[in-house]
Amino acid sequence: LVEIMAAISLTVIIMAFVAQAFQAGVDSWTNAGNRTDLMQSGRYLISRISSDLQNSYLSQTNTSCYFQGDSAGVHCVVPGGVWGFQTIEYRYDPGYRAVFRAATDDPENPPDLSYLDESFLDGVQKLTFRYYDATRKTWLDFWDSRQVEARLPDLVEIRLSLQPSQSEDPAYDFPPTAVKLMVRQLQRGSRLGR
Repeated sequence: LVEIMAAISLTVIIMAFVAQAFQAGVDSWTNAGNRTDLMQSGRYLISRISSDLQNSYLSQTNTSCYFQGDSAGVHCVVPGGVWGFQTIEYRYDPGYRAVFRAATDDPENPPDLSYLDESFLDGVQKLTFRYYDATRKTWLDFWDSRQVEARLPDLVEIRLSLQPSQSEDPAYDFPPTAVKLMVRQLQRGSRLGR
């Protein structure tokens, strides 16, 4: 009887270790999957912002078609929408730990961020923008094409840091992404080029 009790006890102990090891493996797999999903979302966000920035247009005659950015967001005009152009704004809100995108087809009325079209992802610890001026050979925290010789910045640097909201893992800092802006001027005669 003692031998049977010892065998049962040993079996229970071994099963507990196996169950604990299995649970640790499942938890690790789940955490890795969540982290992978977050990284994928971060890469998508950077790609989407980069695409809009690379397609930015500027008009020297129409003051509603401009490029403006600060360290927390950027406003630009891109092809698309009902009139052929859309005004896009990206803004990081630390209160929500999210990045928002607002768009309007009417460049005369900039997007209203109180009505947000898209929230790309939560868990954003930091999103910053910097603007490179090749004529001065310096990075700036603010750019307004209405004040800077009516031109686009040469580069826009995007820095993104993500941390899952339900995790105690350290934040993941994406490598800085520098986006080269093409010089695109709206032609006279187009709705926005006037």
